[in-house]
Amino acid sequence: MKSITQLVLEVWSFLSKKRKKSLILVSFLIVLASIGEAFSIGAVLPFLAILTSPEKIFENQLAQPFINFFQLQNPSDLLLPATVIFSSAAIISGIIRLLLLWSQNRTSWLIGGDLTVQAYERTLHQPYSTHISRNSSEILAGTIKARELIGHIVNPVLTMVGAIVITIVVLLVLIFINATITFLAFLGISMIYFGILKFTRIRINKNSQIIANQDIKLTKTIQEGLGGIRDVLLDRSQKLYTKIYYDAFEPYKRSSASNAFISKSPRFAIETLGIVLIALLAYFLTEKNTLDTKTNVVVGAIPILGTLALGAQRLLPLLQQLFASYNTIRSHRASISDALELLNQPIPNNYYQDKIDLIKFKKYINFKDISFRYSKNSPWIFQNINIDIPKGSKVGFIGKTGSGKSTFLDLTMGLLNPNGGYLKIDDIKIDQDNNYSWQKHISHVPQDIYLADTTIAENIALGIPSELISLDKVYVAAKEAKISELIESLPDGYQTLIGERGVKLSGGQKQRIGIARAFYKRSSVIILDEATSALDNETESSVIKSIEDLGKDLTVLIVTHRLSTLKFCDFIIKFENGKIIYIDQIENL
Repeated sequence: MKSITQLVLEVWSFLSKKRKKSLILVSFLIVLASIGEAFSIGAVLPFLAILTSPEKIFENQLAQPFINFFQLQNPSDLLLPATVIFSSAAIISGIIRLLLLWSQNRTSWLIGGDLTVQAYERTLHQPYSTHISRNSSEILAGTIKARELIGHIVNPVLTMVGAIVITIVVLLVLIFINATITFLAFLGISMIYFGILKFTRIRINKNSQIIANQDIKLTKTIQEGLGGIRDVLLDRSQKLYTKIYYDAFEPYKRSSASNAFISKSPRFAIETLGIVLIALLAYFLTEKNTLDTKTNVVVGAIPILGTLALGAQRLLPLLQQLFASYNTIRSHRASISDALELLNQPIPNNYYQDKIDLIKFKKYINFKDISFRYSKNSPWIFQNINIDIPKGSKVGFIGKTGSGKSTFLDLTMGLLNPNGGYLKIDDIKIDQDNNYSWQKHISHVPQDIYLADTTIAENIALGIPSELISLDKVYVAAKEAKISELIESLPDGYQTLIGERGVKLSGGQKQRIGIARAFYKRSSVIILDEATSALDNETESSVIKSIEDLGKDLTVLIVTHRLSTLKFCDFIIKFENGKIIYIDQIENL
């Protein structure tokens, strides 16, 4: 597992210049806050001295410039200006601390937001082969962990830096007042914290791994329960999924509670130690003096005791913040590492280009000696296949389930890369650098249409900002997909909300919206992967007619089990045992 220093440096490497500048501003406020703390603590000593022995302060040579500036005549006159100055120092120090708190929290959330967006953005840019090899629960849990970087590392680090700087300044002030007591107190406190860190290291690391693992299990359980809610309700299996969730949450909550206890427990020991030290200091300052002089000794000791008490009151919370923040990072090291894995995902070199031109497609799509399998241990789907698909042709694909039809389409779309051979568009070989230029030609309609929880219009123009959607194009696409009459009969028409994953629509209606989405794009290649399976024969025929009417230059690739759908195809390709068989007419099937 990576060390905390490695994790912090890795997070730092992902920060933008703007965020790094924000951290410099926070550092400046930390310095100001430490100066304010030093001044407010240092002001306690003369203030209490004025309260207890104003005559001695009035006669002190160091106080004369202050007395002359305010034109004070009597020792009692010192009280008002001293109170004002001391109160002002405390108020200014408090304002700076509030400003620092606001700046720390704001900066940590801005940084956390940037990192979360980066993790999500990089995940979306991963190859299709990566997505199908991953468990969606792991990805979802990982993006949640990326969001939690705010509380697990960014905010704790900022808190630690502030606590360290202010602690050092407060210690210097207290050393100036009484070096021996300050040294002994700090030594005792440090030993307590160091001992807790040492004896809880193994437990914290173990808890950290449990929390990271159970996060994934909890997310997976929720997805499975809600994703199959129909079967859950029909089978009355709520108790089963509840038990699975409980079993996953039980170790998660135990580990989280254990880490929380370890983080907070030193506070009580430290507070007790601080009270004992102040009491012992008061005892030793008075015990060695005779009874006649004890009253004067106690009076003289009050300023020192008060200053040390205030210093301790400032110091102890800072040390607890330092320990708790460090322990928070330790407690979530595994989760932080998981989130950083998402941030380390590569992103395409051409992603930041302002404009990507379409690759020229005028002649054909050529598969040259294509071989493909999903992994080294899996069987070959294709080996050395060669296919030419002329531009403007209508091609049907048939074959048994698992024969490779959908895989072939994924290769055609550049979603999968062949293990051998290559894909050419006209005379241009498709690779990672020009893949997107080819994909911009394509509209894909799968059997299971993804629908967002938004309006029908936004689903037809999916992926386009709402303010840039052309409603005229939406109307035309819906009409061509034979769904315009249904939409227009709804009370809100194209602004009708369709619910999560189109729960308010039938299977056929979903497919027609998916087809309308392809028509909206006006691509030069349309790929239909069982995209009309939920349509009745009449509606399917109408949709196919609309596709034919889009023009002779439109290239259509269609996978279907209905032979009637293939009537409009120029030729048909049958997949069988990793091989292809050309069929020129449907009658020859």
